[in-house]
Amino acid sequence: MNSKWQLHTFLLLFLMILNLEATRILGIFGHNGKSHFDVFEPLMVALSKRGHDVVVASHFPQKISLINYTDIGLEGSAENNGTGAVTLEIIEKLSQWIISPMLVSFGQKNCEAVFQYPPIQRLLKSDEKFDLLISELFNTDCYLRFVHKFKVPHISLSSHVLMPWANGRVGNPDNPRYIPHLFSLEPHKMDLLQRIMNTASLLYHKLVYSLLASRWNQAIISEWFVGSPALDDIRRNTSLIFVNSHFSVNGARPLVPGVVEVGGLHIRQPKKLPEHEDSRTGVMNCDLHLSVRQVVSFCVDQWLCYTRLFNDMHGCICDFIMDRKHEQRANIKFCVLLGKSRTETFQMMQQAYGIEAISRPALDKFISEAKHGVVYFSMGSMIRAETFPEEKRRAFLEAFSELPQRVLWKWEGDELPDQPNNVLTQKWMPQFDIL
Repeated sequence: MNSKWQLHTFLLLFLMILNLEATRILGIFGHNGKSHFDVFEPLMVALSKRGHDVVVASHFPQKISLINYTDIGLEGSAENNGTGAVTLEIIEKLSQWIISPMLVSFGQKNCEAVFQYPPIQRLLKSDEKFDLLISELFNTDCYLRFVHKFKVPHISLSSHVLMPWANGRVGNPDNPRYIPHLFSLEPHKMDLLQRIMNTASLLYHKLVYSLLASRWNQAIISEWFVGSPALDDIRRNTSLIFVNSHFSVNGARPLVPGVVEVGGLHIRQPKKLPEHEDSRTGVMNCDLHLSVRQVVSFCVDQWLCYTRLFNDMHGCICDFIMDRKHEQRANIKFCVLLGKSRTETFQMMQQAYGIEAISRPALDKFISEAKHGVVYFSMGSMIRAETFPEEKRRAFLEAFSELPQRVLWKWEGDELPDQPNNVLTQKWMPQFDIL
């Protein structure tokens, strides 16, 4: 009896092991907004760590190679699809009636650029086999053609509340009479007129996507996939949608089983804040106090000489900044970056060239020493703060300078003019680790 039970147990375990097969997954993320991919990346990495063979086409390849994770780098394929090109003036003029055409236009340009990119061309012509396609649900459906190419089921990921045109593909109700859509200006508690406006704007956005995006996508894809089914048919065959939302933040709404809220999927354990690039290397600042007339001749005659001198003698990387704060002076400042191993040359270079050693504070030190806390200010990946008009930039600086708190500002430019002492700028900040 005992031996028979052991045999049955062994056979059961053996059959279970036979069914533990790794899945080959293709992830296509054509939009080059980093904040979007930051939501999707943890899922793709987790799938690879669980033994699945994951191939990811994105603009943000892994910096360190991962087991079972293969990158198809798209960086540089769609630089002008709207990411980083949106200015504050555009946002001020933006209304809910033009946001859909704008996003659809960005999606079309992105799709055209990505499909012409050599790595995607090779993927299109390959005989590779996949078991599942995962892609972003945003402003284009052109990548759904890979569903037909590889004959696989499809899962959509949304980095935010579902777009107005998303619910219909899985039969999820819109319910505009009491649920404002993503672009709606109406509150959650709506009166009759607000419900009418919410319904009208929802129909408008769905119509825009149907007339513009669907036609553009169909035209683009027909060029690459001859004889494939209509894009609408593929779209309505979506197996599952994961949406980065949660009822505690975005309000309760009815969802069919095909829509799963995964708000917080990208949240991880915070890491130690990194040191600033300049604080790791050390910065040496040389103010040459040249007059305006001397600037041009100096740049032409002397700049290359100083660059070669610092590089050959001290192994340093040089750059210079022209400072035109004063009408009568045009100061040229050398920024000489020294690695940690070369910090002993500070004193020698200071004596030889009159260079002043400075160091920008590390993030963790800047935050930990803030007696009244820290304000983090970022416009995301779509808007570059350096595009602010002069009056808007000064208004922010004046407001920040009056705060008792320190301010972290994601500023993409090289310098922030008139930067207050309580403001620290960096081109990129680990937002999650800071918050």
